[in-house]
Amino acid sequence: MALVVADAGPLIALAQVEQLQILASLFGEVTLPEAVWRETQAKVTPDSQCIALAVEAGWLKVVSVAVHNHFPLSLHQGESEALQMACNEENVLLILDDQLARREAARLNLNFMGTVKVLSLAEQKGLIDSARLIIELMQGFGYRISAKYL
Repeated sequence: MALVVADAGPLIALAQVEQLQILASLFGEVTLPEAVWRETQAKVTPDSQCIALAVEAGWLKVVSVAVHNHFPLSLHQGESEALQMACNEENVLLILDDQLARREAARLNLNFMGTVKVLSLAEQKGLIDSARLIIELMQGFGYRISAKYL
């Protein structure tokens, strides 16, 4: 099984609509770099508390990452650490939504997917009834998605 590494955006988006457990159901264990952890915990909100509970439950793991590669300066620290993890390990699946981070992952030939693909997989496996409905709920929280994915 691949090491699954998540960026903050997908974690926050799924937690906001109370669907974070989809990641556990699909992948078992999900890893996040310390910078991603800090980003998700920057404010005390229901979604940050949901993410903290997942860490306490043990299926969401926080790890320390030293960034050695020179990633574009436009990337956040969490995105850089997630990309570094994928560069350091074999058989990694990144969960990223940020367009610049995805572009860098593609340039580095890394395996990645976004939240929409995660929801599509969950729907295919019968974990949720409608990916579209969850995406619409996420949009209500300000999640931006290109019309080409709807």
